[in-house]
Amino acid sequence: MLLLAALNMLACGFALHAQRSAKRFAFVLAWAVVMLVMLVNTQIHAFYKVA
Repeated sequence: MLLLAALNMLACGFALHAQRSAKRFAFVLAWAVVMLVMLVNTQIHAFYKVA
């Protein structure tokens, strides 16, 4: 879980510097969406395992 959070922080850092290139910005945005889906999926699985 902490690894996913660290990767999301890294993606945010890249997004701040990606304004120079639209292609790079699109890649970072897609990566952030994928990471968000993975994070939500992990949270749901953890909730149902505990509950």
